[in-house]
Amino acid sequence: MSHTQGPWVAQDGTTYGYEIISTSAPKSRRVVARLGGRDRDANAAFIVRAVNSHDALVEGLQEARSHLADLRDELFDTCTVRGDASTLDAGDKALIDEHDAVLARIDVALAKAEGREVAP
Repeated sequence: MSHTQGPWVAQDGTTYGYEIISTSAPKSRRVVARLGGRDRDANAAFIVRAVNSHDALVEGLQEARSHLADLRDELFDTCTVRGDASTLDAGDKALIDEHDAVLARIDVALAKAEGREVAP
């Protein structure tokens, strides 16, 4: 499943308060959403910002995750005797555990951003 390609923009519509359109879609499929109601200005702006920044944020998060995983593995290799976790001292184990917790949070964020199921 994929969304209509961006960039998206919000413009004052005629029937509804705002129309969100894709500037790269064919004219017959440009309108992605219509928004009415008293919060339509803020909602339209938020939707456009979210869609237009989504791919860059996911890519940045994937890159950060990769670098953090490499640092975690390097730290583990440096602080253990032949990769044996039982040889970690308490401070190093706490640091490894902290890296693992952050990596797990990044994995959940990426899964949500990519529309994958996330276990509770």
